[in-house]
Amino acid sequence: MSAPLQVRLLSYGIQAMFLSPKQALPPVAWGPPGCAKTAVVREIVEMFLRHHLEHIIISDRNPEDIGGTPFIQGECMRRYPPDFVMGALLANKAGKRAVIFVDEMTTAQPPQQAPLMRLFHERRSGDTQLDPAMTAVCGAANPPDQAANGSELAAALRNRCFHIDWNPFDARVRTEWKMTGKSVVENLAVITPEAFAGQIELARAHICAFLEARPSLKNGDVAKSEGQGHGQFASDRMWDAFEALYAVCLAAGDEEAISACAEGTVGAGPGIEFAAWVTDMDLANPEDYLSGKAKIPCNKNRPDRTFAACLAVAAAATQDRPAKEYRTRWNRAWELFEDGPMDLGKDIAVVPGRVLSKKVPAGGQMTPEVQRIIAKLTPVIRESGLMS
Repeated sequence: MSAPLQVRLLSYGIQAMFLSPKQALPPVAWGPPGCAKTAVVREIVEMFLRHHLEHIIISDRNPEDIGGTPFIQGECMRRYPPDFVMGALLANKAGKRAVIFVDEMTTAQPPQQAPLMRLFHERRSGDTQLDPAMTAVCGAANPPDQAANGSELAAALRNRCFHIDWNPFDARVRTEWKMTGKSVVENLAVITPEAFAGQIELARAHICAFLEARPSLKNGDVAKSEGQGHGQFASDRMWDAFEALYAVCLAAGDEEAISACAEGTVGAGPGIEFAAWVTDMDLANPEDYLSGKAKIPCNKNRPDRTFAACLAVAAAATQDRPAKEYRTRWNRAWELFEDGPMDLGKDIAVVPGRVLSKKVPAGGQMTPEVQRIIAKLTPVIRESGLMS
């Protein structure tokens, strides 16, 4: 039995924070009280990932218990790190990754939410900087009307979270979990850094191509997000966070999770549109284009498909490889652009060509055919402002 979707999403969110600490944002599980959010966080962190866990109940904390307690040092004011930060630091010093789990988030009043923002986005508490590659953050929340003294999360904090709908497990899952002792985390996928690195450029290419086709979805209306889902809205930060999650989903081969990851970061509207766009694109793996198993789609009525395929090919061709293999793939990518895409307009190959041009093979070795293609594209790239 595969793990329930919300369990997979929580696992992907935590793993993404270690795989891409500059992009990924803390996953927050939203659901009614008593539906195993905390129990599953413990199982994922301690049993599955084997990381150190620091669990805090946000309503038990004063603002200074989150951002650090002030003290005077000479002529300056400093802040002592709170206990959960010290726990993570000590685990890191012992060579162990740590996860800080912020529970009951909607019991946090505005003064408590403010210091959470730096912890969530920067892994920083007061004057103490945690190592983002060694410490992750996650959270759990009840809907405000179901929380004790519940409060809505501020937009700035919502925009620093990956939001997960946490529905109670169905009877079959609960029965197997309780009667057989089989954990819901047993069949989760471990995403290796190598697998992630093999998909992040493809994820980036797909998202960039989508936003080229739907530029109005790049930044959402914060006001309109109020009352929708958990208030998540599209921003550059959230598209970056989704990029990391999308790469994790690709590495895990989990197509079902892509839509939920998109909706949980950039919001329901853009998320649904992206998932539909990817499905409608029906693009082959860029490796199939490079190996000749598939041809780049060239339909004058769907230039967005062609652009997305070319961008994915450029991303794949510029991944690290042994020198000879890299040179072959790099030259092949240029040749693919002329097999049909440039017939729809040279501008389609401008951005993919720029990606390739920034990563020329060592020694600049290119075939005469590629030199001819680049010569044809150079005036267009220069006019676009991408080349001085």
